[in-house]
Amino acid sequence: MGGSFTNFYTQPGSGSPKTDNDASSKDLRVRQMEELIRQSEDSKKEVYGPNHDQTVQEFYNLFETTRKMPSYRPRILAPQLQILLLKEAEEATDSNIRVYIQKKDEQDKDREKAFQEHWNKDFFGLQTLMAQVYAQFSGTAFLQGGNDPLARQGKGRVWLRARKQGKVYVDPVSPWSEDWSWLIIEDDVYMDRVMKETPDHAEHVRKETARSVNLAGSPAGTLELPPGPMSMTARGLPYGGRETTTTGLMKRRTGYFIDVTKRKVTEAEVAKFKEKNLPVPDSLPMYPQGRMIVEVEGVVLSDGPSWCPLPDIWPIVPVWALPPWDNVWCPAPMKYTKSLQDAAEQQMTNTYENARRLNNGMMIIHESTGLTANTVGGMPGEIQVVAANSPPGQGVQILYPPPFPPQMITLPQSYLALQKELRGATDARSGNMAPGNVGPDLFEAAVAQSSAGTRLTSRFFSYSMQKVVELLFYTMGISYTEEIAFRKGDKVSKWTPLDKDVDYEIQIPAGTIRPLSESALRNMVIELKKAGMIDTLHALEMLDVPDATEIAEAVENEMKLAALAKGIKK
Repeated sequence: MGGSFTNFYTQPGSGSPKTDNDASSKDLRVRQMEELIRQSEDSKKEVYGPNHDQTVQEFYNLFETTRKMPSYRPRILAPQLQILLLKEAEEATDSNIRVYIQKKDEQDKDREKAFQEHWNKDFFGLQTLMAQVYAQFSGTAFLQGGNDPLARQGKGRVWLRARKQGKVYVDPVSPWSEDWSWLIIEDDVYMDRVMKETPDHAEHVRKETARSVNLAGSPAGTLELPPGPMSMTARGLPYGGRETTTTGLMKRRTGYFIDVTKRKVTEAEVAKFKEKNLPVPDSLPMYPQGRMIVEVEGVVLSDGPSWCPLPDIWPIVPVWALPPWDNVWCPAPMKYTKSLQDAAEQQMTNTYENARRLNNGMMIIHESTGLTANTVGGMPGEIQVVAANSPPGQGVQILYPPPFPPQMITLPQSYLALQKELRGATDARSGNMAPGNVGPDLFEAAVAQSSAGTRLTSRFFSYSMQKVVELLFYTMGISYTEEIAFRKGDKVSKWTPLDKDVDYEIQIPAGTIRPLSESALRNMVIELKKAGMIDTLHALEMLDVPDATEIAEAVENEMKLAALAKGIKK
């Protein structure tokens, strides 16, 4: 971005806080954000094309444009791809996230348990599933983290939300967040929320609305245009006027930027440098952690340091279902086989139309029968009287269109079968074993070979999850300044404020996010238990058995009683 971006961006705005339609009168910061949004939109269109968000929404919702006239071609839908994408998202996120938190050189197990219970209590796993669903359908999705300081009676609450790509604008320079220079998030909020979260300067926020029309005419004594289309443009309003409102949804944009603007060194900082025998620099960064700007409908409400340290941690993390190419936008998985499903649905629609038309043939009537189009209604069981001189059994003929050949009727199934093959949805993966003598090992091997796409998604999902837990841990560290208890049954896990002088590290263990069928996981746990490599508690926890601790304690007590009964002391 260089100095040109920073020098321009940090200049004071030339326009008024109340942004007008004229771009030249807008605040320079707002104009710069709009230019960055345009760059992000251009890079997104290069990958997905125009109207991608609407196309994805209609495909997911099975939306069909209604018709005013009856048709022989009602749309036949076969949402196989939608179901396969949902299954893929569920399998990629079907894992129990576990984290390791390192405090100095020791493992902080109490904080790990508190983080885990916070994750489960606030259903963060559901948000990761939604993000993967968005990614499977649209390409790139996002997970956003933050803190609501007014929640829980002022104690705050850290939250995680899945976001579609429609209102997230990212630096197109690289897919990796470490290389980004800016990020802009757009939300639709009500004025009450604006006043609650950013009260400063909120009284200047106005949303422009369409000019109203006074159908009763202008007041007496004012100029009024003659009746006609032009009279509706400004009747009852001054020429060139505009209307604003403080009700309804407002457009809020929050921008995060790496701003290298320098500031002068204060006297206190000079004394600090001299105290530690360090050279005094000529200047220091004004925004060492990055810069955050919040604007609503063109009015800048907040401009200051970012709450998270950029670029190490961004408030949003990308979630991919396929590898990105040269920017954050990865291909949409649904586009890979959507043409096959469209062709299958179209052929099934044609087959249905052909069947309808076969039962609605064309009737040809000879004039000698005395029947006309007005007298023949074509109703089932209808009785008609023909002329006396009409040849018996002749004069009336019904013609039907030729039926489709059998291979055309079964063609859609071939398209859908090819789609399942390309998506890796084999019979073994669906739980249907092939005929013959197939053992469990061969069955699991068949499942593993068909899950290559899921394993690919999981590798990229591991990167996203690592960034998410870092974001959540940092947010919890700066937000939870008091001790917070998280309950699970009769057990309590406590989160204590972080020690500011201690460095913490958090990571997801390798292999935590790994696609594994339930039967394969169960067999692996049983074999590990037989080999004595894990204890009962960890085996039950790996299988997500409820009340695993109580069950493990009961099993251990029974083993002790059995040992005592045999006279063996352990």
